[in-house]
Amino acid sequence: MPYQFDVLTLGSITVDQFIVPQALTTQVIADEELITLPIGAKIQIEQIFSHCGGCAANVAVGLSRLALRTTCLGVVGGDEHGQFALRQLQRAGVNTQSLTVDPSGPTTYSVVLMLPDGRRTILYQRSLSPRLDRESLYNAPLSRGLYVSHLYADAEECLFEIPYWKKASDQFVSWNPGRTQFAQGADYFAPMLGSIDTLILNVEEAEAFLGQTCPQQPWAALSPQWDEVITPSLTDTPPSIITHLHDTTPLASAFLDYGVGQVIITDGSRGAQAHTQTGQRYFVHPSAQRPVSTLGAGDSFGCGITAAIAHGLPLPQQLRWGGRNAEACIQVFGGQEGLLTYDQMTSKSK
Repeated sequence: MPYQFDVLTLGSITVDQFIVPQALTTQVIADEELITLPIGAKIQIEQIFSHCGGCAANVAVGLSRLALRTTCLGVVGGDEHGQFALRQLQRAGVNTQSLTVDPSGPTTYSVVLMLPDGRRTILYQRSLSPRLDRESLYNAPLSRGLYVSHLYADAEECLFEIPYWKKASDQFVSWNPGRTQFAQGADYFAPMLGSIDTLILNVEEAEAFLGQTCPQQPWAALSPQWDEVITPSLTDTPPSIITHLHDTTPLASAFLDYGVGQVIITDGSRGAQAHTQTGQRYFVHPSAQRPVSTLGAGDSFGCGITAAIAHGLPLPQQLRWGGRNAEACIQVFGGQEGLLTYDQMTSKSK
């Protein structure tokens, strides 16, 4: 049976409204930095706009831009936000036949308060629409690859369908788990981790998932261990100087022991590290560009990696595509606006 799509994305579909106030202040209380808004004040808004978001939507749009036939498995409501999300996905070339539309339920909706330096706080209302289950993935259209993002507990059983879904044909699976999965712990997912070809998460997430800590080490002590240091920047800006970073080898080794094919662990402003079953290790320099917004950076990174996998590229090139896509994404508001097209990506890859 021929594949209907190159990649199926599975996860959340939201509508995000970005609000950029004229002035937001922060203060540190008990070692936690907080946005402060005076009660009773009237604060002028400089910018306000809406985008279709959510991990599954962001990655689906990015994959479509990177010349891949893409469909999305998720849930939207029958409200105006759901119609907006459908239109945005369709305009981006994403097939929406696999989306469930709940006519009586709301679409997950977020209000994103933006700080001038690109950081944000998100207020959200989660849809309580019909849950996704194992049958949802079983009945999904045949695709060459699957990208799975964070799933809430009521949809988590989809994850245990992955080994059976993968056996249907020669398919690859990328997984970017979320906080619901981290709370369960990696042992809980042992039955399906061996079916994951590429696991993508950040240091803090990996620590939470495994219940381990990962101390920082001097760059000089770790750099000789890399098979290759990759600088994926879209610009000629020299890479940032890194003095310390986390040694992610123990974390990655634990996931590799579960049978994961390759593990990619991001480290914020300290770049990313990749580890394989064959013992290869790569370091990816972070972008030196000042971010406008960091929302969607992780999705765009995972999207670039997954697109390169779908195009048959090796791991170093996968990491370049991920880094370039993330760098472009953080230069604009929204998780999709800055995503690269295939021509833009490949023109920088020669």
